[in-house]
Amino acid sequence: DSGPRSPSPPAYRSSGLPNRRRRLPKRFCDDLPPIPLVAPSLDDTDVELAERDSQPPIPNQRVIISTARDHFGLYRQYTHSLPSFNPDNLTSVAHLSDSATFIQSPDSLLARPWWSGFGRSVQSAQTNYFTPFLNATTFRLMRWFYSGSITKSLAELDRLVNEVILAEDFDRAHLQEFRALKENHRLDTYQATTADIRSSFSASDGWKETSVKIRIPADGVQHVSEDAAPEFDIPGLFYRRPLEVIKAAFRESTAEHFHLTPFETFYQPSDDVAAEKTYGEIYNSSAMLDEHEKIRSQPREGNCTLETVVAAVMLWSDSTHLASFGTASLWPIYMFLGNQSKYARAKPTSFAAHHLAYIPKLADSLQDFYRRVFHKTVTSEVLSHCRHELMQAVWLLLLDDDFMHAYEFGIVIECVDGVLRRVFPRLFTYSADYPEKTLLASIKFLAQCPCPRCLIPKVKIGGLGSQADRHWREKNMRKDSNIIWTTIRRVREWLYVKGTNITSVSVKKMLVPESLVPTVNSFSTRFARFGFNFYSLFVPDLLHEFELGVWKATFIHLIRVLYAYGDDKIQALNKRYRQVPTFGRGTIRKFSNNASGMKKLAARDFEDLLQCAIPVFEHLLPEPFNALVLDLLFELATWHGLAKLRLHTDTTLSFLDTSTTRLGKILRCFASEMEVFDTRDLPSEEAARGRRKARTVAQGLPRSTQNSATQQLQSQSKRRKFSLQTYKLHALGDYVSTIKRFGTTDNFSTLMGELEHRRLKRFYPRVNKSRFVSGIAKQQRRERILFMMAEQIPGDKSKKRKATTLGRRRVMKADAADMPFLRFEDSEQLPYTDPQVHYHISNGVRHYLHLSQWLRKYAADPAFVDFLPRLQDHILARLLGRDYDGDESPFSSAERSRLTFVNDRIYRHKVIRINYTTYDLRRDQDSLNPRTHADVMVLSHEDDEPSSHPYWYARIIGVFHALVYYRDPAGNRSSYDPVQIDFAWVRWFGRDLSHRSGWKAKRLHRLGFISSEDPGAFGFIDPKNIIRGIHLIPAFSFGHTSEYLSPSIIRHTSDNDEDWTYFYLNIFVDRDMLMRFRGGGVGHRTTREATVGFLSDHDPLDVRHTGTTVFSDKNEGAERDQCDIVDCVEGSAAQGEAIELLVDEGDQPDSDDDYGYSRIQQKVEGEDDGSDDGEDNDAIDGDEIDDELGAEDGEDGDEELEGFSKF
Repeated sequence: DSGPRSPSPPAYRSSGLPNRRRRLPKRFCDDLPPIPLVAPSLDDTDVELAERDSQPPIPNQRVIISTARDHFGLYRQYTHSLPSFNPDNLTSVAHLSDSATFIQSPDSLLARPWWSGFGRSVQSAQTNYFTPFLNATTFRLMRWFYSGSITKSLAELDRLVNEVILAEDFDRAHLQEFRALKENHRLDTYQATTADIRSSFSASDGWKETSVKIRIPADGVQHVSEDAAPEFDIPGLFYRRPLEVIKAAFRESTAEHFHLTPFETFYQPSDDVAAEKTYGEIYNSSAMLDEHEKIRSQPREGNCTLETVVAAVMLWSDSTHLASFGTASLWPIYMFLGNQSKYARAKPTSFAAHHLAYIPKLADSLQDFYRRVFHKTVTSEVLSHCRHELMQAVWLLLLDDDFMHAYEFGIVIECVDGVLRRVFPRLFTYSADYPEKTLLASIKFLAQCPCPRCLIPKVKIGGLGSQADRHWREKNMRKDSNIIWTTIRRVREWLYVKGTNITSVSVKKMLVPESLVPTVNSFSTRFARFGFNFYSLFVPDLLHEFELGVWKATFIHLIRVLYAYGDDKIQALNKRYRQVPTFGRGTIRKFSNNASGMKKLAARDFEDLLQCAIPVFEHLLPEPFNALVLDLLFELATWHGLAKLRLHTDTTLSFLDTSTTRLGKILRCFASEMEVFDTRDLPSEEAARGRRKARTVAQGLPRSTQNSATQQLQSQSKRRKFSLQTYKLHALGDYVSTIKRFGTTDNFSTLMGELEHRRLKRFYPRVNKSRFVSGIAKQQRRERILFMMAEQIPGDKSKKRKATTLGRRRVMKADAADMPFLRFEDSEQLPYTDPQVHYHISNGVRHYLHLSQWLRKYAADPAFVDFLPRLQDHILARLLGRDYDGDESPFSSAERSRLTFVNDRIYRHKVIRINYTTYDLRRDQDSLNPRTHADVMVLSHEDDEPSSHPYWYARIIGVFHALVYYRDPAGNRSSYDPVQIDFAWVRWFGRDLSHRSGWKAKRLHRLGFISSEDPGAFGFIDPKNIIRGIHLIPAFSFGHTSEYLSPSIIRHTSDNDEDWTYFYLNIFVDRDMLMRFRGGGVGHRTTREATVGFLSDHDPLDVRHTGTTVFSDKNEGAERDQCDIVDCVEGSAAQGEAIELLVDEGDQPDSDDDYGYSRIQQKVEGEDDGSDDGEDNDAIDGDEIDDELGAEDGEDGDEELEGFSKF
């Protein structure tokens, strides 16, 4: 390579005029998200008709009702009848808008009587919304105390003043006898009757405290029967009855947004394209439709004619550490209802998470009990067995007789529209990390068959994406069967009656083939008679399995490789990450610490590392390793982006499917090719191992013989290979089938539970530390009740978002008066934005420039060449409505003279907000600041070029508006009416056409500034044509240059009058950006035609949906022949022979990585060690030991999930 080359300059005609394709972008028309077009809900006069339609259908007769196709190409299909209650009738654009700076219109509840959401049970209109408190003042004060932050801050002080003191019904006389303890007692003891509209506050769904008992086995101790074995009592289980929680949820005001009738959604953008199914919410998933149809077709109890509704129960559990120091932890179970939109469920402020239980920890007194009863020390294997028994005992208690009766026959509930319906609770998903899944599925932790969904042996996991792997998943799914029940009963008889050792050969011979444990599963006990296979509950977990699993392990091994390669590569990597610019409101945050140290990183931090990794790792290693690493990072980012999509179609699912195949191949290639490097433990790994070993000795934890021997082997620094035999890698192959069954991954992500953990951690400082579980249960109950009461305040003005009046502004200094952008300290009021407009800038006129004086002063600046005539041409073309053909309209000097700038001023602005419709039909916003986030994309005019690209890219130099007069010679326009023109002054980027980029090349698009010597280097654009902001990462390996622009005031002082030679366009920065460059985004209607070319730029494995075949292997053969031996030997791979060739038997302890799972006892019980680097502890379960990864759940601090809105 002869060195960096300048991007291709714009072409010019022989006349000297610029070519039209290089001057003006295409006009962009911003479309608002569509409001679903469904027939209106049935009114009260049609209830009888609805009940008749809800009769069981005639066997083998299936009636499909399709709605009209909207302008985005979406339509719905209902089975048998349209919904009797349609929550989408309450939907507005405000409900679909996600940015924090959008104006939020009052909820639909405020548009009608506040009690109307509680159905016909209301006997009279209640005006005392503050009951059980005596007055509104007390209620508002208690509501303020139990919401917001627990720390004193200016924001909390503002809330106190605005929400309490300034409220219209505030009366300080009400506080004369105020005592907080008395008011808490009043709230805790209030019990409403079933006829009261506050019946959802009643004690029936409140917290209950009890204990659970488990039977303890011992080696050599025999009993007459299992019931005669000693019982160990575990106190401190706090729980709520699941059925009562469901009933209360259907009575809450948020239930008016519940979808009671499932449907399918299809996408057909035009008549000449086959319709394809879309996948998004639980309530339009295949699982919901199947359950609804199954219930409809079964016989009704007592010939009931009520409409049937499925309550889609989604469960989540995990332990969490409550404080930075100490051992206090909590093990909660949360319940979500899939009838509610995932966009609401993902917000902790919506209170969609119902706290179901707080599981007690396995008390340390168990060891004393065991020694007292059996006169021996409890082993780690028995402790592991007791943890399984505890989990199943808790769920056996929760799934009580009332719940099972409702599961079989339903429960009649009066819904928010006043109609009685029969509701059937159904379990859909259970989200948990891997240690939790092993307890719930009653399988052994990281054993021979580690997957809770299928029976794949660990030695076959490395074949991810191969035909043998796909075949194995389909043919060897776990099934709850009589064989398993018989096996477990026999083994339990050996343990409890005959006193057989739990680690004996005979026990292992029975359990090892399917990695079972001798515990009776509660889900099997309750649901087996209904034919429900409980293994299907355990859905993949993107947060733990990929972000904190596969990607984290890959990143760590890349760091090992850089250490092994030597030189200053680690320092270069850390420096590059620190130079990556931020993007959005927390989408990409600043990498302030050394990335290689991985200190205190949570899942969102590893996500940021992946999204920005390609430019950072470029050329850190020599070829061919550089190309291999870049290919791997591109495929990892592709898979991750597709897996996190919140709206899938058959086409995008096929892309995810083929990406899984490619990812498996390149990971196997990576593991093989990187063996040439002497990769060993990182310094942090060696230090962490030493700390874990010291803690284990200090705590005196019981350890198995196998674990002790392995510890001795790992006491020395040894070579580390990249392991493919991990459950987390295997789980990646289940995402396509799971999305097709339950909807997109954000439905069942463990992120929602991690966010809910924050609520518990906020409660902990307020409670008695000796009984903190009870205290947290009370705090949670109070906060939820107060939130529900606040939702019913008539015309509560505190809910309305207002623009904040800013304080006194600073006067600009003279040295900043000429800059085209405003400084950080320059204040400019910008109120909340209407989501229906495309862009928003301030109307302020404080920061202005005297145009003539400014241009004279900087006449020698290359950025100001022809500034005024170009600006005049731009404004004149917009005022006169010239036909928009991509070419800047040339105007004569006489025409330009008719345009006058009022007071010879243009007004600068600090920020411009760009609103846009996302691929998943939501409304979002980019806040663009010329000083920080200044790069944008517009539609291009390259339709007829061979190497056409749908977008052009620019950096905003300044955002302005001007008031202008235009003297129309024809007299058609008033000479006295000033017109406001908003515009952005930009510096254009050009694409590096010598660089192969795109999906087939597996490289990011490379951009660079156009040289200032070219007339098209600078220009003006109408903000209406900005699609959205983009994230550019410097091409670090090419360095800086000053060739494109000599010293100019448009640069920031920190740039030192230099530009990066190239930038890489980060197409993986968020999911909407990914779909704008992948093509096929449902919500990208206005750019659909322009981006159709991206669909043809694909890997040979990618097969676009044709309407009949979604997934195809017909093009995979040639590609597979180029890869490793695993995919070539189909027959032997099915038997595990080919895959076993990848296993080096001499390094088995190294290859048995568990991707971050260790110290199962502490993980499950929430006993985080609180160490400053978040490293894991040693496993004591007798299986594998992990010495590679950090904290498995990513809970390194209160900010671990901040800004995780892009999930």
